[in-house]
Amino acid sequence: MGAALAEKVGRETDLRYLISGKYIVFYRVGQESISIIRILDGRINYMRVLFQ
Repeated sequence: MGAALAEKVGRETDLRYLISGKYIVFYRVGQESISIIRILDGRINYMRVLFQ
């Protein structure tokens, strides 16, 4: 579920994202687990928050 963030931002990253209502959930998929990295309001500049 979700999409690779690298495709959307044109930048190398292993993060994936999923939109849930007005929020964007950023996560990584591991061998046996999923790690939620951040949950951000979709109205903010999430690129700035993630990559600054």
